[in-house]
Order: sequence, then structure tokens, then C-alpha cells
Amino acid sequence: KSLRTANPDRMHVLVQLPGGVQLEKELHDYLREDHLNGEWFRVGPRVIALLFLLVREAGAKQGMQAEAVTRLLMTTMEASS
Repeated sequence: KSLRTANPDRMHVLVQLPGGVQLEKELHDYLREDHLNGEWFRVGPRVIALLFLLVREAGAKQGMQAEAVTRLLMTTMEASS
């Protein structure tokens, strides 16, 4: 809910990661070039690649086929652009 109040656009949660401060620091370091402010990042090639990887992995854990996860992610990204 707090993310929604910080952004006027419609948002979709694609994946939620378990982890703590160390994982968050590593992700921020990896995505440093795309960092905008706080928890916000520009949707660049690194962000897209990471999203595809994480969403596919999460989908596989839930028994979804990779093609179905990819279609879901592409549809979500097209709807939000």
C-alpha cells in the first residue's frame, strides 16, 4: 500500500523475495545504474533481465511452465506501459 501512495501509476507485484538487509543491499548494488530514488528503479535491461529470472523461478516453484510465466510477465509489462 505504501508503494502505491508513492506512485500515481497502476502497479503490479510480479514477485516477492524472501530475504533481509543483505539481499536488498546486493540488489541495490546490482541495479545501481538504474536507481532513481529510494526503492525506485528505471526499467532498463538489467531490471528486465532480473525480473524475468525472478518471475520464472517463482513460477517454476508454483508449477507454472516457463512459457506461461513469460506470457504473464509480457502481458503485465505491456499493460503498464
